[in-house]
Amino acid sequence: MLPRRVADPDPAARAAEHVARAILGAAAEIHVAFPGGPATSRLIARLSRYKLPWEKLVAWQVDERVAPDFDEARHYTRLYAGLAVPARFVPIPVDPARDPGGEHAARRYAELLALPPTRGVLDLVILEVGPVGESGALFPGDPALRNPKGDTLASGPWAGHRHVGLNLPALARARELVFIAEGEAGHAVAARVTSGDVSIPAGRLRHPRATVFAPA
Repeated sequence: MLPRRVADPDPAARAAEHVARAILGAAAEIHVAFPGGPATSRLIARLSRYKLPWEKLVAWQVDERVAPDFDEARHYTRLYAGLAVPARFVPIPVDPARDPGGEHAARRYAELLALPPTRGVLDLVILEVGPVGESGALFPGDPALRNPKGDTLASGPWAGHRHVGLNLPALARARELVFIAEGEAGHAVAARVTSGDVSIPAGRLRHPRATVFAPA
């Protein structure tokens, strides 16, 4: 099934409402994967205003840049600072000194994801979609997308960094996907995702519970 589209003047805020409802409705702990772009920062800022059972949240990462700990480029740094709540975190263990390509980090994150209680299935994955259809660690033309096997991948370089993140099989198995498309290109890229345009990474995902939050 193709994703449905929800139009809103503030897609990140509307997506935050959706995520908040998911956390509120969780019977027990809920495993949510967060990306690391600017829309996610706005989503988290809005999410932090809600009175939620934060102890239920286990925060995973959709993707991470291969950069030193506490570097401004690291998605985890911003995620941890934004979610200043009693949530648990499962960060991608990148180590640019020992693992500059990110291959070991990808294997280790796949091992963590396969353990109970997730057993490879996340409850909710949030994906930002960039202007050329890039999403998470999935980039147009990247060799890693030619034969997407495994739950994680090391990709790039993109925007100056190698990346490690969730691969198409893990994303397809998640119980729900939330896409956020913003900016001037938001309308066009959202249309490509909801039409199933396989020429872009985000358009290759088919899921029975997927929503694209895009500009009105």
